[in-house]
Amino acid sequence: MRDAGGLDRDTLRVMKGRRTHAPNSRCDALGRAFKGSQLQLQIYVNRHRDVLEAAIRAALPALANAKRIEWVSPLETDAFREYRDAAFLHKVRLPGLHRDLATFWPARGPVWDGLAVVELATKSGVLLVEGKGYPDELYGGGCKATSDESRRLISKALEDTQQWLGLRQDARAWLGPLYQSANRLAYLYFLRRLGVEAWLLHVCFTDDMTHVPVPEKEWSIALRTAESRLGLIDTEYAAAVFLPAKHRAVLLQRASM
Repeated sequence: MRDAGGLDRDTLRVMKGRRTHAPNSRCDALGRAFKGSQLQLQIYVNRHRDVLEAAIRAALPALANAKRIEWVSPLETDAFREYRDAAFLHKVRLPGLHRDLATFWPARGPVWDGLAVVELATKSGVLLVEGKGYPDELYGGGCKATSDESRRLISKALEDTQQWLGLRQDARAWLGPLYQSANRLAYLYFLRRLGVEAWLLHVCFTDDMTHVPVPEKEWSIALRTAESRLGLIDTEYAAAVFLPAKHRAVLLQRASM
């Protein structure tokens, strides 16, 4: 059952502030990840935000002079929760777009590793963030949608995104191993076609000796290879940054900000 704003009861419970998780293989009862890109993004958003934001401003020229980058996920005060679908739109203050999203992409769309609202000179925008711990995380098992309607929506969205990027329209080329990167680009297109200032950022963590250590040079090669396979050319609305991995003990310390 959904409320008038398009949110189901489970989403509403999350947004009303249940502050603990059931411990699992990925995080503890407070939502603190044990390793990998999930942990690293939690550390940077909640313990080293100044370093993260400096890298963002350098990578995305349009944000160089942004008045403020306000992080809305993953926040320690919200048990480091990550958001999708209508809940994602609420977090970035765009609840009125939930019906547009429902006609663009089927339910259970991408779960965003990080989200921020960017305050520009005259308006606000949205920063969509994907964290990656090692290059193999760029690849996956492809699109898992099974219903004809879901696959139709997804294929249409991907081809519209390809057209927006000046690429040949071929959804099948984006439904395979690089589908996760493709659907993130589709959400970037979704927001921009509706007049929302939006950017997509991949945050790649280097030299993680507690998980998978990858030097920046290897990351750069891997990203270029993935972009080539997607047929991408440079776009001012998407970028990648490289940040050195930190030890989990940094997150366990009390926040200083």
